[in-house]
Order: sequence, then C-alpha cells, then structure tokens
Amino acid sequence: FEYGIIFIKTLKGDYITLRIDFECSGIIEILLYISWVFFFSVFTKYQKIVMSVVGFMYIIFINSMRIIIICEVIHFGGNGAYSVAHNIVGKLFFYVFIVLFVLFRSAVLFLCIYETTCIEYATWRFRVLG
Repeated sequence: FEYGIIFIKTLKGDYITLRIDFECSGIIEILLYISWVFFFSVFTKYQKIVMSVVGFMYIIFINSMRIIIICEVIHFGGNGAYSVAHNIVGKLFFYVFIVLFVLFRSAVLFLCIYETTCIEYATWRFRVLG
C-alpha cells in the first residue's frame, strides 16, 4: 500500500478517485520547515525540538484541511472542478497558512535576536508550555 486513495461522489452522482502520493502528503514541506528551524542558532536544542514538533503537527493539520477542501470543492463543483480545486484553491490555502506560520515564527526569531526580554519570554514560554 503506497498511496492514500479517496473516493468522492459529486452532487451530480459522478465519482472521482484522488490519490495522495508523496508530493501531496506534505512530507517535503515538513522537511523544509524542520531544516529551517535547525538552521538558526538562536534557539536552544530543546526549543528547536519543540518548534519542530509543533511545526510538524501544524503542517500535517493544514495539509489535511487542504485535502478536505479539495474534496469538498470537487463534491460540490463536480469532476470538472478538480483542476481548480487542486491547483488553485488547495495550494493557495496551504501556502497562505504555511507562510503565516513561518512569518509568526520569523517574528519570534527576529524579536529574540534584537530584544533580550523576548529571549526571556521565549525561554519561559517553552518551559511552561513545552
């Protein structure tokens, strides 16, 4: 069993089969994010691990939501909506939320580089929430 397969019935009664392969699973984006986290030396090893785990869960969640949105667009729009659902709606949703997440982390990183209080806050936050 190599791929995830989803069967969708449209409102018109047609059926379409979606195959979730390696590129659609979000693995590439997860590896990219984890590499980005470990590249910067501002955070401690513990904080990097926490950020990696949180990012991993976030990317899995957003990718799952992307797949659900694609399925819903196809369900309501019919088989002809597949290209729009996958190439525009799904990718736009996924990348907007990934960029927002990375910008949030970048803002924290920027503040931690230039403000001592942020480092103290981040350390406290990871101790309490981590």
